[in-house]
Amino acid sequence: MALFTGTGLRQKTPTPLTAGQMFAGAAQGIGRGVIDPLMESQGFISEENQVIEIMKDVDISSVDSVSEAFNKIMVISPEAANEFRAQVLPLVTAKQNELTSKAKGTTKDSDTKEVGYSYNGVTDPTKTMMVEKVNGVWKPIIDPSTKLPYSENKFAGDTFEGKIPEGYRRIVAKDGNVSMEVIPGSPAEATLNADKAANNFKKQYQITNASLVLENIDDVFDLYNNRTTTTKIGPMDIGVDSIFSTAAKAYALTGVAGTPRANMDEAIAPIIANLGFDKLQAMRDASPTGGALGQVSNIELAALQKSLASLSLNQSPEQFEANLKKVQKHYKNMIKLMSADGSEEIKDLQLDSKYEVTTGANGEAIVTLVEESEPAF
Repeated sequence: MALFTGTGLRQKTPTPLTAGQMFAGAAQGIGRGVIDPLMESQGFISEENQVIEIMKDVDISSVDSVSEAFNKIMVISPEAANEFRAQVLPLVTAKQNELTSKAKGTTKDSDTKEVGYSYNGVTDPTKTMMVEKVNGVWKPIIDPSTKLPYSENKFAGDTFEGKIPEGYRRIVAKDGNVSMEVIPGSPAEATLNADKAANNFKKQYQITNASLVLENIDDVFDLYNNRTTTTKIGPMDIGVDSIFSTAAKAYALTGVAGTPRANMDEAIAPIIANLGFDKLQAMRDASPTGGALGQVSNIELAALQKSLASLSLNQSPEQFEANLKKVQKHYKNMIKLMSADGSEEIKDLQLDSKYEVTTGANGEAIVTLVEESEPAF
């Protein structure tokens, strides 16, 4: 965001590489975006200064902190919020990658190790988690995006250490690998089933919410398709675009409610609200993680993250329609992904986007989105 790089709003500048650079640039940006001293003395605060105040409390290692800041800036200026997201996302991603590398780059001689998953009273025999030694005490390494320990969907027997939790039993496979399973009928099984039920409820809630967004999109399409009004000029009936025309834009400045353009703004609002960090993070949590489907979920959510500024009514109607269709497509894809149990093949989900899966040097699946010629956000 130009605000964060020292040139004020609405100017193209390089992305800052660190939070320090971002804040330093913001301070310089104020100098180019100051308001009239008389207005300032009357208590008026410029958009840029308001954003700076919000930014002071941002913790880029916390998705919640970034989400809260984004939503506050959204109230001040959707454009500023969009630029904030574009600038902060690389920093957040870099921080999470740093923590991921720390969690996964471990050896038996280091101060980190892999153990059986047990956190806050929840034990999962199908996973392992990473822990690190802090002041002589082993503690889980927490993923800031999920607020849970970094984990793997596997259980390597030679990494299991410590006491088997109550309600579980130890199992030794023929190949010598050690794992554990919940004892049928035990309180641990009841807890495990309750956790699964709670997770299923959260998933269904997100699916329902995404379905409501699709209904909002349908409402927007109805307004879009019926935006032409007829005005009589002499003996002729002239069709006028009541949303995207210059006259409609000028009339909107009067603040009169109930106009087609004002109604369109109201219809778009809940769609934009659901493109915030917290809403998209909730959909990520309800989607498959890891493997090919996890990569697809990340690609779909990244596309939605970029779509915040794509629904402006100040663009051409054709561009607006194309962008709205793209948002609609990715929401439909996310509903299919959230409905999956994670074991399906990509082709089985019949997504509205085409994906290609190749094999990496280490045998891992690499997913690539194969886009047709579509308008960019």
